[in-house]
Amino acid sequence: MNTCATAVGGVGVLLAGVLKREFGLNAIFAGIALLFVIAGLALVLAYKVWVERDLERAREHTR
Repeated sequence: MNTCATAVGGVGVLLAGVLKREFGLNAIFAGIALLFVIAGLALVLAYKVWVERDLERAREHTR
C-alpha cells in the first residue's frame, strides 16, 4: 500500500508539472479539488446504497 501511495504521489506531481504549461496551476488545483468532491460523493453514494444491507448482515451474524 505504501508503494502504491508513493507511486501515485509521484505520478501526480509529474502530471501537474506536465499540465502546468497548458492549463496553469490554478486549473490543476481546481481539477484536484473537483476530483476530491467526486470521490466524496461516490463515498456517500456507496454508503447510502450498501450500509443498510451490511448492517443487517452484521445483525444476523451476531444472533
